[in-house]
Amino acid sequence: MLQAPHPFALSEKERLTALAELAILDSEEEEEFDAVTRLTASIFGVHSAAVSLIDKHRQWFKARHNIALKETPREVAFCDHVVAHRKGMVVRDTHRDARFVKNPLVTGAPHIRFYAGAPLYLRSGHCVGSLCVIDGRPRHDFDADKFELLHHFAAIVSELIEARKSRREADIAAKVVTSTPDAVLAANRKAEIVYWNDAAANLFGWSAQEALGKNVTRIIPEDLRAGHQARFERAARGGPTRLVGRFVELEARRSDGSVFPVELSLAPWGDAAQGGFAAIVRDISERKALQADRLASKRFLDAVVSNLPLMLFVKDAETRQYLLLNKEAENLIGRPASTMLGKEDSELFPERGPAFRQNDLRAIRSGNPECSESAFERDDGSVVNIRTTRVLIDGPDRPGQYLLGLSEDLTEMRQSEAERWRLARFDSLTGLINRASFLEQVEELVGNHAPFAMLSVDIDRFKAINDQFGHAIGDSVLEHVGKRLLAMADDGTSVARVGGDEFTCLLTGRNLRTRARTLSRRLFEDFETPCQIDAVTAYLGMSIGIVIYPDDGNTIETLRQNADLAMYRAKLDGRGEPCFFDDAMDTAQRDRLRLETKLRNAIADDRIETVYQPIVEVHTGAVVGVEALARWTDMERGPIPADLFISIAEDPALSTSWVRISCGVPVPMRRAGPPE
Repeated sequence: MLQAPHPFALSEKERLTALAELAILDSEEEEEFDAVTRLTASIFGVHSAAVSLIDKHRQWFKARHNIALKETPREVAFCDHVVAHRKGMVVRDTHRDARFVKNPLVTGAPHIRFYAGAPLYLRSGHCVGSLCVIDGRPRHDFDADKFELLHHFAAIVSELIEARKSRREADIAAKVVTSTPDAVLAANRKAEIVYWNDAAANLFGWSAQEALGKNVTRIIPEDLRAGHQARFERAARGGPTRLVGRFVELEARRSDGSVFPVELSLAPWGDAAQGGFAAIVRDISERKALQADRLASKRFLDAVVSNLPLMLFVKDAETRQYLLLNKEAENLIGRPASTMLGKEDSELFPERGPAFRQNDLRAIRSGNPECSESAFERDDGSVVNIRTTRVLIDGPDRPGQYLLGLSEDLTEMRQSEAERWRLARFDSLTGLINRASFLEQVEELVGNHAPFAMLSVDIDRFKAINDQFGHAIGDSVLEHVGKRLLAMADDGTSVARVGGDEFTCLLTGRNLRTRARTLSRRLFEDFETPCQIDAVTAYLGMSIGIVIYPDDGNTIETLRQNADLAMYRAKLDGRGEPCFFDDAMDTAQRDRLRLETKLRNAIADDRIETVYQPIVEVHTGAVVGVEALARWTDMERGPIPADLFISIAEDPALSTSWVRISCGVPVPMRRAGPPE
């Protein structure tokens, strides 16, 4: 049957592609094509016939009868005119045709005088060559009937080419189906299995002999057969089903009854008279197990990220937009993650955004983990201290795609540090600076040679208050005293608690002596008012010793000693007046303090000696006892008079370490034995 030209023009590129897809060029000789050329030459009574295919640069003969050439250049091929014009051509005498009279195939072998060619069309409409007849003499008898008959033979050749293509594709498909690891089966319109490859036998456990002719529902679990059988039968009849043209996950059944997950895709085969559906079945047990593992891992990681006690965020490294925020991030920032995803810091936190952006850029540019710490004010007004470590990480699309951040809430730690700092520098009872802070201030002033006045304030009768009312009342009294001192201090005055009931006022600036005297008198006046603590009325007094730097000493130790001397003299005077340090007036007191120190060392070293003086009865002259006398000889000062060091030893501050010595107390005399 004559193949009609394609209704629209097809490009040369598409024609050459269609020719290449046939995989026929340079193929081996095939008898059916050779038989057609022999038959064609015989019927038309010509010397030669050929099946000619026109490639990009050549004419190649798939079959040829009485033609020595296997191919010719395309530009000299008569058949190229047939392909170019997509219609048959007859040249009854080449010597009378200007197109071909000088053609090398005319002037030389095979000396063509007659040519007739009919186009070879594919079902796609492409013309790939021609069936031609050739003779060495003119043929003026080649009429329209013969020309039409040649077209019929050309149509047969086209069908042979299409059949060859189908056989080739079928052969390839058969090899693929045979060697594929996927199970391939086919069923007829009754849903009976008509094809079963080796992979299907291995997958389902039935051999081809056991499966062929059986209903395809045998591969379906029994509890699912009712639903799937109708779909298979509909697919077998060519009806619509979601199983055709795509892979669908289902459950399948093996010969041992076990059920496993598969991917299945159906495709119709055959025509309206005969046909059915083919199925590709793939075991996805391992993939499902891997998916389950991945899902479990994802859930685990999601749980870890969600419950991580640190704030975790992920940003796009280019846009800086948030891609992920965990629960702790919501808690720390004080906003739901949904309101922040897809936005950048400048939108979310206008005030802090530029600083956050700089921190991001530093991590992106360095490529190394970068740490930063900042105070962040939340929407509710509360402030949290956050330390964030940022690191650039690779993503699926490009290196350094994401910026990952881990933020730690340091608020409690910083508050704890601040509290520890406060406790280290301030007195926990009164809130005043403590001895360490006070000494730091004095060291700084001495180091800067800045003049200052130091008032040593000691609370009189405080021990009696503690003994009478208890330590709780005593603590309240100290707290009350601290508040009074602080209330009367000016801007240039620091108040510290440096001991149990000892306080210090440190004055800086000008007029130190006048200001120190004024402050002292105000304190004396204020403390004339008793201290009321709950139901207890405590009458307090104080002693104040004052030193001026640098007049009264140029070292901290000297100033402290001189302040103690001045305060001690104030206690002795007891006149309710401050005592400024006076070197001449305090020499004796300094000597007494030095002697006290030496006495402590002598007692500790057991260097206090005891001598005995006999007590004689006047009337009888008999020794009735002895008087024990303490004697102390200092290595530097020599013998120390008893009346001097005994008065020091009787000081309550020294009495706890004093050896109990009877001075002037009669000791009964033990009767002595006979002389030796």
